[in-house]
Amino acid sequence: MYVLLESKDEDSVYTKDGTVDYLDNPANKLKTGNWKACFFIVATASLERLAYFGMSSNLLLYFKVELNQHSATASRNLSNWTGACYIAPLVGAFLADGYIGKYWTIASSSLLYAIGMALLTLSASTRVLMPSFFSADFYDAINAQTVMCFTSLYLVALASGGIKACVSAYGADQFDDNDKTEKKVKSSFFNWYYQMMNIGTLLARSLIVWVQDYLGWIWGFGIPTLAMGMGVVSFFSGSWFYRNHKPAGSPSTRLFQVVVASFRKKRINVPTNASLLYETADANSTVIGRRKLIHTRNFSFFDKAAVEIPSDHAKGSVNPWRLCTVTQIEELKSVLRLIPIWFTGIIFSSVRGQMDNLFVLQGSFMDTQVGKTSFKIPPASLGMEPTTKVNGAAKSKTSDTIPVAAHPLAEDPTDIASNIKYHAQYSPHFSPVKFEPEQAYYAAAESVRDRLIQQWNETYLHYHKVDPKQTYYLSMEFLQGRALTNAIGNLDIQDAYSSALNKLGHELEEITEQEKDMALGNGGLGRLASCFLDSMATLNLPAWGYGLRYRYGLFKQRISKAGQEETPEDWLEKFSPWEVVRHDVVFPVSFFGHVEVLPSGSRKWVGGEVLQALAYDIPIPGYKTKNTNSLRLWEAKASAQDFNLFQFNDGQYQSAAELQARAAQICAVLYPGDATEEGKLLRLKQQFFLCSASLQDIISRFKERKDGSGVREWSEFPTKVAVQLNDTHPTLAIPELMRLLMDEEGLGWDEAWDVTSKTIAYTNHTVLPEALEKWSQTVMAKLLPRHMEIIEEIDKRFIAMIKSTRPDLESKISDICILDHNPNKPVVRMANLCVVSGHKVNGVAQLHSDILKAELFADYVSIWPTKFQNKTNGITPRRWLKFCSPELSLIITKWLKTDKWVTNLDLLVGLREFADNPELQAEWDSAKMANKQRLVQYIERVTGESIDPNSLFDIQVKRIHEYKRQLLNILGAVYRYKKLKEMSPEERKTTTPRTIMIGGKAFATYTNAKRIVKLVTDVGAVVNTDPDVNEYLKVVFVPNYNVSVAEVLIPGSELSQHISTAGMEASGTSNMKFALNGCLIIGTLDGANVEIREEVGEDNFFLFGATADQVPKLRKDRENGLFKPDPRYEEAKQFIRSKAFGSYDYEPLLDSLEGNSGYGRGDYFLVGHDFPTYIDTQAKVDEAYKDRKRWTKMSILSTAGSGKFSSDRTISQYAAEIWNIEACPVP
Repeated sequence: MYVLLESKDEDSVYTKDGTVDYLDNPANKLKTGNWKACFFIVATASLERLAYFGMSSNLLLYFKVELNQHSATASRNLSNWTGACYIAPLVGAFLADGYIGKYWTIASSSLLYAIGMALLTLSASTRVLMPSFFSADFYDAINAQTVMCFTSLYLVALASGGIKACVSAYGADQFDDNDKTEKKVKSSFFNWYYQMMNIGTLLARSLIVWVQDYLGWIWGFGIPTLAMGMGVVSFFSGSWFYRNHKPAGSPSTRLFQVVVASFRKKRINVPTNASLLYETADANSTVIGRRKLIHTRNFSFFDKAAVEIPSDHAKGSVNPWRLCTVTQIEELKSVLRLIPIWFTGIIFSSVRGQMDNLFVLQGSFMDTQVGKTSFKIPPASLGMEPTTKVNGAAKSKTSDTIPVAAHPLAEDPTDIASNIKYHAQYSPHFSPVKFEPEQAYYAAAESVRDRLIQQWNETYLHYHKVDPKQTYYLSMEFLQGRALTNAIGNLDIQDAYSSALNKLGHELEEITEQEKDMALGNGGLGRLASCFLDSMATLNLPAWGYGLRYRYGLFKQRISKAGQEETPEDWLEKFSPWEVVRHDVVFPVSFFGHVEVLPSGSRKWVGGEVLQALAYDIPIPGYKTKNTNSLRLWEAKASAQDFNLFQFNDGQYQSAAELQARAAQICAVLYPGDATEEGKLLRLKQQFFLCSASLQDIISRFKERKDGSGVREWSEFPTKVAVQLNDTHPTLAIPELMRLLMDEEGLGWDEAWDVTSKTIAYTNHTVLPEALEKWSQTVMAKLLPRHMEIIEEIDKRFIAMIKSTRPDLESKISDICILDHNPNKPVVRMANLCVVSGHKVNGVAQLHSDILKAELFADYVSIWPTKFQNKTNGITPRRWLKFCSPELSLIITKWLKTDKWVTNLDLLVGLREFADNPELQAEWDSAKMANKQRLVQYIERVTGESIDPNSLFDIQVKRIHEYKRQLLNILGAVYRYKKLKEMSPEERKTTTPRTIMIGGKAFATYTNAKRIVKLVTDVGAVVNTDPDVNEYLKVVFVPNYNVSVAEVLIPGSELSQHISTAGMEASGTSNMKFALNGCLIIGTLDGANVEIREEVGEDNFFLFGATADQVPKLRKDRENGLFKPDPRYEEAKQFIRSKAFGSYDYEPLLDSLEGNSGYGRGDYFLVGHDFPTYIDTQAKVDEAYKDRKRWTKMSILSTAGSGKFSSDRTISQYAAEIWNIEACPVP
């Protein structure tokens, strides 16, 4: 398991294509294959060609002269023999692929070949077999010689079939296509292979033919025989180094199965979406180690064989004479496509053979003497073709028939292909001789960007002209995911681009895999922001996002024996084709310094460190609309004047570029560690840098959009600008806007406060202490002295207001004021600053908002009862259903008879009336299975683990945190494993097979979270290799979870765990994504789970655990020693302690579940309390899954009940109830 997990980053020592060595063990890459094996194969092939052409090139004259055959007879016999040589490879290929493998086919054929050559030489050299004179011109060839000659020749013909069919393919087998390095080397193998074959052919048709004519047939046949003998020795000498594929059984059986299954289903319609057709996982394929074939549209009748219907399954297995895989069907189609080529080749070869024969016969009557020398060219050498060197230069995949031309707004696939080629040639980022998938991706992305820029510019100019009120969404995170699929989907040009790329030799799916996710976020906070941007554009709302352009993101997660390891996520390693740098949009951002009081009495921030904020824009297209909004990212730079050239020339390199280095730190990583004061300063710098640059840009745009009536009144600002703070990270926007208005624009406090408080709104995302940010007053005053003054003044005025208007709250001032003056740790409470300063505060799920109003912000609610709202989160149905699960989307559109659900998700409720329909259920199951198969392939590719697509796919993917309770999940898996081990084999067969997948990143400094990751991988390492159990349970940790991974995991899921401690998850949005894709949820009444359960129906939600109102009492009971653990809970913990999953010390992690109180103890997140109901509910899941009709109905109802959870609905509510903005569609 560990080796497999590491193989993504460190090449495994074993091949991944199913090959074995000569002892039938998995092939070791260090000891087998590659050029160490191919040397022998190339030598064998070139010596065989030398033998074959050395014998055959002059054979016509041998028949005519030595066997005394008439020219016509000799020509006919040679043609018949040549035909046999080219038909024999069918036999060789059949034996190799179906029964004995390539190695033994080549080995036996080589020996037979050598025997045939030896017999031919013997027939030409044994005196008793030689013909005798009976006149001056004719010999009498006795029957024995003719019989022996043709016997030997047809032995060679039969043997050559085994070599021709296998030797080049066997060479290719020595390179693992799953290894990028070996895959590149494979092309050079073919270059050398054909070059050496040509050399062998050249020697045969020149030197050997001359020997036959002038030194005799004994030498003429003897040398080729010797060459073949050397080839045999060469081949067997490499036996220890070869990699071998195991034979897969009769290929004809697989082909006949397709024909039979097709005719059985001749009345069944083939779905338009090819991904709905049946395909098995690699692990279940009978052709071990072979790649699957991509579906093609030709011979569509045979696609019926892959349409899955219930009768195809019998007792849990597939009847291969009723249901065939896409790969099987494509194999048959390939054979059918070869038939006309084969027939054409026969005609060509027949004509070519006669021409060659005529060349030799005519040459025998010609004067072939060279000049006045005695050297004569042998007749058989006259028709020798020039042998060209195969040079191995990379060949462009672009079609020469596609012209290079700029077509930015092209609709036709050919014009789009021309535009892609234009970018490949005139926006060059790579060598011009290459057009591999990576180059094709960048060229295609820039082609799509052409269209986006056109719409982008139109949108900007339209907003400038109309001057609507505009929202600006400030967030430290944006988790965008891949942009290409989203852009072409929203622009409705997916089919056109797919066709265009096909014309250029690429598949759309192949090139989209080349795109790296933008590393601009980590979890739900960033993904929510990105869903919101998509909805803003789709709803034609004037709205922009503001964030930071992180160079390395949070981190790239790597799983090794030690558990999680963090490496930089270099998403900008090459460049991003979606960014447009705005060199004209640069703002100064200051840090440190001091405050001066001017003669006028006003205050000004001066001195300190000044950096430059440079804007990078990313287009955000709406779905089927012209509106294209912006995500503006800031990068920190130092100006050229800050580079000290004198110090640099003096050798003080670090000092000379000190400010440049500090600037680079700001946007280096998301959430840098803040355990040190330097780390705290850097985080606060990041937050202020975002706020200051964004607000300066917003104010500049406000001034720019003047209506011609002169300078705008600042009282207009809140009517034109809405600023939304996504959690507390951008809270510094409040004092910064105050500073800009007062110190830069000259407003008084009251006017600046009126503008600020009417402009800013705040979204709270959590009640977790670490998310309710508190900054040291000392750090704040040091980094931002003017802002600390402003915060102090806001706090002072708030306290004065409380004392004058709410004397009943005076006793609570210390809790609700902004500044906590605890002498040991004075801090600025950022959430309090947001609530006091903003005009609206919202939670993100009804339960969460209720907790905010009843507990966290209860006193503020009594002061401003109308300030607090709920805005239940949502997700974009475009990315999270239409684009990531096209199979399911087509089925939904078919049954709803409209695709308007993509922008009006409430229409999904229409599926409820069809939930019991057998036809819909069959189509639904087929689509889900296609998504599961895709997930199976992904899991095997990234972890090396083979999982059963017929098992229940149970998935929990989210940030690793104790409150999200991945620990509860893995404890349940441990208990399940223990119970399975205790069962008899017959008892295990009655259980529900399950594959548990867990994924997510643990913060680098969060020790217990990283221990949970380690425990998951250790449990998987044991369970997945246990032959007693791994048929019924597998545990897989999915590494480096991000948006692109989610787009594979979520559509393939069947059960998803959302099991946080009740009252601790603000909302969650992954639960919405799973539910939308027909996945059932097991969860607590926490966050959006409450509303999801209401919408999908209580019977379609697996509920367990304590409720939010019970949690405080349960914790108190625990402190008082009243908790009594369930025996099953103790059993699972003890099993881990027994070292059943390795020697790692899990005591610190398990200790967090022990005791009644204390730091890191007392089971604060109530894992122990909820464990028994969790196990009982999982048993209900197992039973429900056995009734597949019921499960499918529940799945359909889950999707049907997900209409409420569209981000379009959420954003519409924000726009109407908080931002007061209206749609501004581009005409």
